[in-house]
Amino acid sequence: MKRILFSLFSGVFLLSLIIAGCGQQTAKVAQNNSNPAGSISGQIYDEDTNAPLSGAKAYVLVNGGYQVATANAQGAYTLSSLPLGAAYLVTYTASGYATPIYHVNMNVNASQFPQGNAIIQQNVGMFQLGASISGTVNDGINGAPCTAPLGGVSMVLDLRNIGPTGPLPPNFVGFDMIPAATTAAGTGTYVISNLPSSITGLNIPSGVYAYYISTSTYYTANSGGFNLYSGATTLIPNLCVN
Repeated sequence: MKRILFSLFSGVFLLSLIIAGCGQQTAKVAQNNSNPAGSISGQIYDEDTNAPLSGAKAYVLVNGGYQVATANAQGAYTLSSLPLGAAYLVTYTASGYATPIYHVNMNVNASQFPQGNAIIQQNVGMFQLGASISGTVNDGINGAPCTAPLGGVSMVLDLRNIGPTGPLPPNFVGFDMIPAATTAAGTGTYVISNLPSSITGLNIPSGVYAYYISTSTYYTANSGGFNLYSGATTLIPNLCVN
């Protein structure tokens, strides 16, 4: 009888050691050298208030399909299982905010991260949509003095590739948006609304304008740099089509 009890006790004790040992294992998984992978993680927040943006999403194209991560209550997100040795364009979205694109380089190899913990930190401050710009376009075509207003011109503000400006980090690419408006007949005036903004002024560099006239002729304009403020309209100096 004692031998039976001792055997039972020994079995329970051994099982307890196995369970305890499992509980002490680390969460890291050895890197698969034939298919090394890492992750991009960080926090998504409001650029003006620093409040976390719960529910904001991060998108990245991987192997022909999109991987999507949703930020939690603290604004934290993680895009995982990303093949190393590549660069990624990550797009961030949130209702009421401009959509920024970031260039994230994961040009590392498995030998640098043998435990599978190749983590790139990318925090993203998002700009609320709330600014506008306005201005006038004048006719300078065929030697005109550029004093008469020109209506029917389609004004385009290309914010997709504006580079690192103002408070934005170096790997910021641009906003995924090309807002447009048409100049009014007789006055040549236009307003482009629902633009990204900041209480301190979001700097937009020169050279982001393009415009088209009714004959489908394409022109570009250099408005000079300007700032976009929350809830405000920025006046752009008169532009001349020539």
